[in-house]
Amino acid sequence: MKKIIIVSLLTFVLSQMLYAAEPQKENKLTGTWKLIKAVTNGKPNPQIVMDRDWTFYPNNTFAGKVYINGAEKPFNSGIFFLPNDTTMITLHYAPDKKLYKLAYTYNFHIQNDSLHFYGVYFNRVSSEPTMLQMMYIDEWWIKQSSLPQK
Repeated sequence: MKKIIIVSLLTFVLSQMLYAAEPQKENKLTGTWKLIKAVTNGKPNPQIVMDRDWTFYPNNTFAGKVYINGAEKPFNSGIFFLPNDTTMITLHYAPDKKLYKLAYTYNFHIQNDSLHFYGVYFNRVSSEPTMLQMMYIDEWWIKQSSLPQK
């Protein structure tokens, strides 16, 4: 039964990806966003990961960066699909540049230059590498072009 559920879920995700596989036209999501507020599992994110930006490209790729003590570091990257105006499916790249075998579905809403991004992702449990822990995120971003220039 468990295998049937997993196969059904993977089939659904793959069908959504194939449906949305054409590169998206330039949309409101395209561009660079600066994180202004983030909560994970109901708790504010640690300050060390709050200085982040996230860039979405017209070719359906994204790259996130975090700045720690002024040094830029990669945060995440991958490909994304928009099956509709408020749903995003992401697949992230592993350090070896191959895609992880797990897709994430998020909700997002854009109003003017603000992005509200929320949903669930899974994180490996360090003490049990075969287990995944569900993490609920609720993030607010502002379009980089809306920020005052330094």
